[in-house]
Amino acid sequence: ADLAAALASAVGVEIRGGDTLAGPDADILISAKKILEYVERGAATGEGDANKRQVVVIGVTGSGKSTLVNSLAGCKIVKLSEEEADRKGWDRNALRVQTPAEGGPREEVTEIGHEDESMTAVL
Repeated sequence: ADLAAALASAVGVEIRGGDTLAGPDADILISAKKILEYVERGAATGEGDANKRQVVVIGVTGSGKSTLVNSLAGCKIVKLSEEEADRKGWDRNALRVQTPAEGGPREEVTEIGHEDESMTAVL
């Protein structure tokens, strides 16, 4: 609760009635709370290793979070062919992970989205 209050104060958000947020930067606090929930859930379920560092990658939709995570995990990132991009209705500069069947070193860790809403969440 103290951490949530500190975050709220830092971004100028008022906490009303426990979890109700108000203010121009309420989305920032909601995002920060989601990050804290992931970290706490990992620690509570044993999915998180207390001896390992946890990394949080933050960015707006389409900024390359999934591409960065896949690249750091050892995936080979390749550009979609123009035909594939056109068929999917994606930008012709869109990227994807090269699968092991195509000669890539490993499967993707997190799906590269190309959606209107960010979907990246790897525990």
